[in-house]
Amino acid sequence: MKKVAVTEFLDANEVLASLISCKKGDFSVRLPVNQVGLAGKIADTLNDIFELNENMATELARISTAVGKEGKIGQRAFFAAGVLLIVEDEALPIIAAKAMKSDREKCLQAGASNYVTKPVDLDHLFSVMRVWLARLLERAEASTSAGGD
Repeated sequence: MKKVAVTEFLDANEVLASLISCKKGDFSVRLPVNQVGLAGKIADTLNDIFELNENMATELARISTAVGKEGKIGQRAFFAAGVLLIVEDEALPIIAAKAMKSDREKCLQAGASNYVTKPVDLDHLFSVMRVWLARLLERAEASTSAGGD
């Protein structure tokens, strides 16, 4: 069994090469995992970033195929708290907020469930959210009663 040397130092050239590769779209790049201390934390964090980008690129390619080639327009992707969320049906509403009223139709065509203008009027936003929450509750109750639970 070959032993891997553990080091507390990162090779700056290797870090730069990895970052450049990632910037150019090669998300398979990884830094060595034999780092300890601050160097290890930096390497682990960069590897996590590379992996997240790789997963995101894979999912976006899948969504592009599903929508563009297979015509599954109900599939949507968006980011929340650093996580790529894929929605495969209309169960989860997406409310778009844009500054121009002329953007309303574009947002709805792109898959938004509803639309509010900026600056956001909180009373209007909460009203829109109440409508969608009521619809979600109705769907949940219908699926629960239909399932016999």
